[in-house]
Amino acid sequence: MKNNAVCYLSNNKNTEEMERRYKLLPQNTDNFILTEEKLNLIYGQDIKTCKFNSAIEHISSPFVRWTYVSLICFYDMFPNYEYYWLLEDDLIFNGDFSVFFNDTKNRDEDIIICQGRYRGTDNDYWFDCTESKIHNYEIDTPTIGGLVVIQRWSNKLASLLSNLHKNKIFGHLESFPTTVAHRNNLKIGFLEEIFKEQAYYMKNYCNYDTRFNLIDLDHLPKNTLVHAVKF
Repeated sequence: MKNNAVCYLSNNKNTEEMERRYKLLPQNTDNFILTEEKLNLIYGQDIKTCKFNSAIEHISSPFVRWTYVSLICFYDMFPNYEYYWLLEDDLIFNGDFSVFFNDTKNRDEDIIICQGRYRGTDNDYWFDCTESKIHNYEIDTPTIGGLVVIQRWSNKLASLLSNLHKNKIFGHLESFPTTVAHRNNLKIGFLEEIFKEQAYYMKNYCNYDTRFNLIDLDHLPKNTLVHAVKF
């Protein structure tokens, strides 16, 4: 089994910018730009791309966006990686991705997300679980989730999620994969905890009142993972 696949998930029509970001990824991982077929985005010959059909794969719900569903589609096409990374196209990192992936290569968690927390059975999660079409996952199941602008799944978790997906069991993008891991007694990690002894920082600028200015990167500490608004 091959080790790491890194998918830069993008609906950004600025293909030159995404090619630039792709080339910042390390050489010792298998790197892809993951995008929807309908967007018909064209990249250079040296860029590995993987396209999925969201019209077929995506469940109709305002609470289930294609973020984690796209990684399930990728896993179904490439089931032989040990770990699967997903980077959203509004992720900005002002450090060295080679160093970042080297610092995480020995982690054995089945899912890693940026920041997260557990919720009890009251489940007034980011979005109400009664609206998120979790189906067979009981509404009173404790949930866990959080900021997923960058996440990593083990092959075992990807297989579990793929099987649920095929049986039309879905959930909210920020809680469902991690809740599935939690319910199946898999190991969960948060980057904010993993890197608390190292010089990594996480900022979330994705809200209705803030528009992130790229020049602010010059004023942030090195190795800052930024969740910016769509560019």
